[in-house]
Amino acid sequence: QKSEDLERRPGSVVQLILLTFVAVSVSNPAQTSLGMVAASAGASQTSRNVTAFETRVYELCKKIPKGKVSTYGMMAGALGCRAPRAVGQALKRNPFAPEVPCHRVIAADMRLGGFFGETGEGSSALQRKRKILEEEGVRFESGRVAKESVFDPLKGSVPSKAAATSSAG
Repeated sequence: QKSEDLERRPGSVVQLILLTFVAVSVSNPAQTSLGMVAASAGASQTSRNVTAFETRVYELCKKIPKGKVSTYGMMAGALGCRAPRAVGQALKRNPFAPEVPCHRVIAADMRLGGFFGETGEGSSALQRKRKILEEEGVRFESGRVAKESVFDPLKGSVPSKAAATSSAG
């Protein structure tokens, strides 16, 4: 029991090894088990793998520059998907944060949307998301992200469906 407590303590050798595994795995997230990531956070393990769609979402999200944000809808459009909520669900399950900066994706109305599965203006998770974005240089006006802080992912390159599918196998 005590050794398990030490292994789950933040900064423990086991956690550092697992977090290193996550950082290295970002280059090929389709082959990384979310169970390993969940274990590093002390969560219950799962054998669920990252899907090809999630891989494409994460790769696109990594293209959002520091100090900028994109919307779930813009991300969906850039991926050839008509479901912004699918993008949100993929980001909710993001096992590669902060390497995949899911905090840089917001709602279409320029409000923060969700963070760590929480929504609602007063949630502590959204307060943390806003603080991170402000520290990165994102500007806010009247509680919403200012337009000059918005990045359109259609201007960047997007992994093709064929490339994401071939890297998943």
